[in-house]
Amino acid sequence: MSKVSLTYLCLSGKLSRCCSRAAWILITVVCLLEIEADKAKATLSDRGRHWIDASAILVSQAASDLHEDGEVKELIRKADAYEENGDYVRAAKNWEVILTIRENKLGKEHPKTAEGLHNLGLLYDQLGRHQEAEHLLERALVIREEFFGVEHPITAESYNYLAVNMSLQGRYLQAEKLYKRAIVIREKVLGLEHIDVAESYNDLAVNMSRYGRYQKAELFYIRALKLREKLLGLDHPLTASSVSGLAVVMRKQGRYEEAERLYKRSLAIRQSKLGLKHPDTARTINNLAVLYSKMSAYKLAESYHQKALLIRQDVLGVDHPYTANTLNNLGWLYDKQGRYKQAELIHLKALSIKQKALDSDHPLIATSMSNLAESLKNQRAYKRAEDLFLAALLIREKALGSEHPKTIITLDKLIRLYLLKGQYDYARTYLTRLNRSQAKWLRRELPLQPRGLRMAQMAAQPDAIATTFALLDLDPTSAELALEARLNRQGLLAEIEQRQRLLAASSPQNKDLAQQIVGLDRQLATQTKITSGQREQLVKQRQMLEAELNRQLPNLVMKPVTTDQVANALKVVAPDGLLVEFQKYRVYQGHQQGNKQWGKERYLALLLQPDGQIHTLQLGEAAVIDSAVDLALKSTFMNASDAAERWIKVSDLVLKPLEPYLSNVRQLFLTPDGVLHRVPFAMLQVSGGAQPLMLNEAFKLRILTTGRDLLNLQKPGVVGRGSIVMADPNYESKGRSTTTTTTTTTTLSRTRGMGQRQHRSGELSANKVWMPLPATAKEAVSLAQLLNIQEPIMGNQATASFALKQISPRIFHIATHGFFQPNQVAGSRHQEDPMLRSGLVLAGANYPDADPMDDGYLTAAEATGMNLEGTELVALSACQTGLGDLHTGEGVYGLQRALTVSGSRSTLLSLWSVNDEGTKAFMVSYYQRLMDGEGRADALAATQKEFRQHPIAGWRNPYIWAAFQLVGDWREIDF
Repeated sequence: MSKVSLTYLCLSGKLSRCCSRAAWILITVVCLLEIEADKAKATLSDRGRHWIDASAILVSQAASDLHEDGEVKELIRKADAYEENGDYVRAAKNWEVILTIRENKLGKEHPKTAEGLHNLGLLYDQLGRHQEAEHLLERALVIREEFFGVEHPITAESYNYLAVNMSLQGRYLQAEKLYKRAIVIREKVLGLEHIDVAESYNDLAVNMSRYGRYQKAELFYIRALKLREKLLGLDHPLTASSVSGLAVVMRKQGRYEEAERLYKRSLAIRQSKLGLKHPDTARTINNLAVLYSKMSAYKLAESYHQKALLIRQDVLGVDHPYTANTLNNLGWLYDKQGRYKQAELIHLKALSIKQKALDSDHPLIATSMSNLAESLKNQRAYKRAEDLFLAALLIREKALGSEHPKTIITLDKLIRLYLLKGQYDYARTYLTRLNRSQAKWLRRELPLQPRGLRMAQMAAQPDAIATTFALLDLDPTSAELALEARLNRQGLLAEIEQRQRLLAASSPQNKDLAQQIVGLDRQLATQTKITSGQREQLVKQRQMLEAELNRQLPNLVMKPVTTDQVANALKVVAPDGLLVEFQKYRVYQGHQQGNKQWGKERYLALLLQPDGQIHTLQLGEAAVIDSAVDLALKSTFMNASDAAERWIKVSDLVLKPLEPYLSNVRQLFLTPDGVLHRVPFAMLQVSGGAQPLMLNEAFKLRILTTGRDLLNLQKPGVVGRGSIVMADPNYESKGRSTTTTTTTTTTLSRTRGMGQRQHRSGELSANKVWMPLPATAKEAVSLAQLLNIQEPIMGNQATASFALKQISPRIFHIATHGFFQPNQVAGSRHQEDPMLRSGLVLAGANYPDADPMDDGYLTAAEATGMNLEGTELVALSACQTGLGDLHTGEGVYGLQRALTVSGSRSTLLSLWSVNDEGTKAFMVSYYQRLMDGEGRADALAATQKEFRQHPIAGWRNPYIWAAFQLVGDWREIDF
């Protein structure tokens, strides 16, 4: 049998029915490689294809030689040229003719006919004719499965592109199954490093991004990009496709600067390789415009949108869905600028195009409906807006699911419309759905993100909490809804971190990744000079490792809590208690342009009683309360005579509105928000008959991160063993491995001026020289005796490395300097991680370069990696250890957060710089009470009362006794 006739049998399917598929491939390849050796080499070199792909290409070419005349070859050549230039209309017309010829000459079940069906289907998808494309692609798949078998690269190609079609129609789950089937085949038959495998990775990433699974999308985009860069080069159009897709995910995650860099890289490649007037170039320009809109760079965004629109109208036509997408984005930009009428006209045009080109239930139609509704709402055309929002919501819930970010966007906009209309019953109904749907999405998506990116991801989503409290501001009957929302959202990121830290110990591989992350935290936390480029690379490396670790961890099971559950928990631990959740929020103003839709910030208090009753109290404008707290703190720092008077003013603003509800309360549970995290609540006063009482005298005061803690603290946990006291570090140490006594430490440091009054300073600046704290040594010795510790850790031994190695001590007490460094560039995106700007000063801090493994500082970021599960109390007898960056809904980003994430059940930290001798006396008295069986919070209150009446007049000052605040478990410690 001649090679040509053997090839003909292979192509016709006759040989494949009488021998194995492996034999068929082998015979075909042998024949073709002998006939077309030079052509095979060219194919492999040009496209980077595997030899099986080369065989398939040559099989097709041989079929053309055997069955197709010059006319068909010319049609194919022209179609390829049209497609390369983005002229999909003429390319499709050519393939329509080719397909007709093949069906007539070869039959409807021939693999060459399948090729025609497949190629025409791809072009129809490019033209937005998705249902027609689906029909063609399904026919091609059936033929290929029959002819080539299921596990063949050509069949896998059909699976992949039918999945593309499903994704374009918004059928994401069906698409995902087909993509994964294609990947399994391609990886098995072609190998892991093959260009077709990269294609499937990339297309699956597109699908996951559309479906709102951003972290998984990022993973597959990165895999695709690495393969394409390796196989095709850095400047190939397919490489640009992966770069652009990755940029889309970054934008959706709120990582705007990273997205901008990637978009610009993709645009440069596409303009160079494809030209300006190409659909792919227009896509990148359009996406870059959307990003600039998100960044409020409106002029730049409009310029890019206009460029993309001109290209798409010229190349794809005025009635193409992609053209409509650009119109849609341009209209959205006009809405943000307050150009509502222009936006309405553009949205109407975009919607009309999509309704003609797409199925009536396509998600892209819902996008235009939602945007048009927003324009109408802003023009007070409420009825039309409501109808469109409801229609868009129906489509999105059906196509995307109730938890998809776009569904949540529509819900949020619809609720705000009901707020404007005063239809609060409708608003409450939809808000319940909104909060629960978004909470599910966040609990699914956020654990997959690296820690440093979670806040941006949350910020990129609709602010359901803001909408919830906007409703409560107008409708007091929404109190239960608002309280439930806060109970489930407050401190969510910290709880995710804490749970993942526990899961990270689930396997040796996870432990290794966790240790690598801790090592990078140490490098990032170093006080030695590293370039911004080096820091950026370390951050990226950390993010990659953390994302990998998070993917390895079991799924978090974080069930939502109800107000009834928290009320019942309160009833168990404190039947005479009251939970007060403070909330900072903005007033919703409705029609004002842009951010002006939100008015001034205010505070309110949500009160939960053990019987489940809920009360809402307005506390007033946040600016007034924040200013009063700031002034009181400054007076306290300066030991000013008016400090007490200023705290009375704060008491009047924050506590006086609560007093009517406090008559039968004995235990008061507070969860602060905003600047209230910096309030020393022990200094506040309430009415007490003849004269006011200090808050912790009138009530048993307990401060929590969130009301959920009432449930979490009732769960049994690990029991810590032993106690550790660290104090009086040798800041002058140049070698951390040696041991030096406290006396030596003091002697070394006297030359730096120790005769003045000592404070556990909170300052941190370049070339900072830390002074010794003699009283911390006395404090350590006294506490070691109380806690039955053989000896405290001091001098050269009191290192950051030592602290980080400790596992679950029952009590962990550290007496030294602390620091908190505010962000240096207010409002800048280039903010250093706040967890790197707060921490403790330990041995060797005056010579941070002396030991590359330990610079003498223990930052909050490093402390997050500690294992304090089973630790009952961490007491940081240092200055400003309770400070950090404030984030509404998440509390203080600093040491308190780090220690809670690490597992400590309670923390005792300071709100300002503290006196050395006074703090020593305070701590000894406090621990004596703990050892006598008093609860953590009650012992603190008793010690503060003692110092208010102390024989040493100077120690009666609030500067001494009010600095420390306990957060977390308030109960006694079983020694």
